[in-house]
Formats: sequence, structure tokens, C-alpha cells
Amino acid sequence: MKIGTNEELIEYLQTARKRLYKVKAFSRSRSIPQNSYLHLIFEFIADYWDTWHTAEELKEIFKAKFLRKYSYKFKTNYIKPTKELDSKEMTSFIEQIRVWARDFLSLDIPDPEEKRMLEYYNNKI
Repeated sequence: MKIGTNEELIEYLQTARKRLYKVKAFSRSRSIPQNSYLHLIFEFIADYWDTWHTAEELKEIFKAKFLRKYSYKFKTNYIKPTKELDSKEMTSFIEQIRVWARDFLSLDIPDPEEKRMLEYYNNKI
């Protein structure tokens, strides 16, 4: 059978007798700059707000807060690792942290291109 379009391929795979395929949309994995910015955010919060937590602890706290998933198959919660996030999920995760920091800590986390974030980064290295 010749399959010409994406829709035809998806329909074929979904109706195949043996479900050997998992079909999902293509998405780009998180970028290195996104990951660097995320870790800089954790350090920024730890340095500029007295949270009593290290940057690594903050990472685990925010993962538990915003990346918690539920497995219906195993009937349990789990936390999605940041290395498995695609670029859209990473952007969403970063924005959730920035909004939370603004709302609950009154801490404005700069965009990665803003001068004060760049100065902070340069001082860290």
C-alpha cells in the first residue's frame, strides 16, 4: 500500500491490526541555551531571595511543582525529568517558574537577553 500523506500514514498506523507503532508529533528537544538559562534562574532565586535552598534543591522543588505527571497505567505520580522536555515544554516550565517567583517572591527574573541577567551570568563565571 502506498502512503503519500501524513494523514494517510497516521490512519494506516492507527488501523493496523498489530499496534507496533507510537505516533506522535515531531518536536525539537530543549536547547542548550534554554537549559543554561533554567539553571541560571535557580541560582538567581537562590542568590537573590533567602529561600534557604541551593540551586539544585530549587530545581527539584520546581520540577515537583510544575512537572508532576500521573501514570494511569501504574496509578502513581512521577516527575518528568527536564532532559525529556521538548523546547515548548521547557519554555512553559521556565515561564511557570518566572510567574511563580514574581507572584510569590516578588522577584522579577529577567529574560535571558536582559542586561541584568547577562551581568549576573558574567559575574557567576
